[in-house]
Amino acid sequence: NEGNIFAEIQSMALAINKQGILIGLCSKNNPGDVDEVIKSHPDMQLRDEHITINKSNWSNKVTNLKEIATELNIGLDSLVFVDDSSFEVNLIREQLPEITVLQVPERLYEYPKMLRENLGLFYNLSLTAEDSKKIEMYKHQVKRESIKKEFTDIEDYLASLELKMTIFEDDESIIPRMSQMTQKTNQFNLTTKRYTEGDVLNFIDDLDSNVYAFSVADKFGDSGVTGLCIVSDNSKNESLEIDTLLMSCRIIGRNIESAFMDYVIGKIKEKKIGELKAKYIKTLKNYQVKEFYDKFGFKLVDRDESKVNYALSLMDYKPRKIKYIEVINGVFNRS
Repeated sequence: NEGNIFAEIQSMALAINKQGILIGLCSKNNPGDVDEVIKSHPDMQLRDEHITINKSNWSNKVTNLKEIATELNIGLDSLVFVDDSSFEVNLIREQLPEITVLQVPERLYEYPKMLRENLGLFYNLSLTAEDSKKIEMYKHQVKRESIKKEFTDIEDYLASLELKMTIFEDDESIIPRMSQMTQKTNQFNLTTKRYTEGDVLNFIDDLDSNVYAFSVADKFGDSGVTGLCIVSDNSKNESLEIDTLLMSCRIIGRNIESAFMDYVIGKIKEKKIGELKAKYIKTLKNYQVKEFYDKFGFKLVDRDESKVNYALSLMDYKPRKIKYIEVINGVFNRS
């Protein structure tokens, strides 16, 4: 019966939710009615604590899905939209082609099978501390976005967050998370190189390489380990190169990258290295960082259709010195 079918669907949703997959509602409905069902309906397994964002209103679903992506600070291509209406499904496919769209089958008994066949969309290579806390982290992000509207000056808003960045250097205890970030991060990723846990360990063990990662916290909560920079030496100490530089989408827009670059380049300067090389390798998804190195004073070396090579004279680097971000060195705490 239909009750059993929807019970199975909710059980599957809860299972992937425990793996760190976010659940959001995008429904044309009275918000109060939806809230009442979530809160009190005896057949409802999904409760408020499982739902990261709720867009139950009478706005069109294109607008609501765009708002969901904006408020969670994620790309539209990270969303999977499930709906039983052919009109809504075709509208989203046409207007927001980046979103993966699944339509509930007309024969309702086929619904669980359809969802099971698409669980690969939510597949997680390894569960990290960040995954288990992800729902809470994104709820904090929704709060940040609501507070942001109270400020007219973005710098005042950022200063109000009480930002704290903790840097981890060659820290083996977070190798699973660092590997996971290389596998999953697409938008803010300068080279998009994918590394296994063994690859990351090799960089850490290599005396000519350094692996820097960071976590970010503010007055709303801890976003976890969300950035990575791998610096390697291929030139017998004449210059170093940034092999990998990436950040999670959920912390973009807080000037975190400036504080991180200040720290990493400061550490490289200590090695008495004169030049730092870097490259931007173009992908379908990392357009937003195509001029990242230009903004930090790197000079163009050469370019072609797929990549741009840069070099920075370390003497010329001008630190941003973001005063409202406290930067500390840390040892990762597994608790």
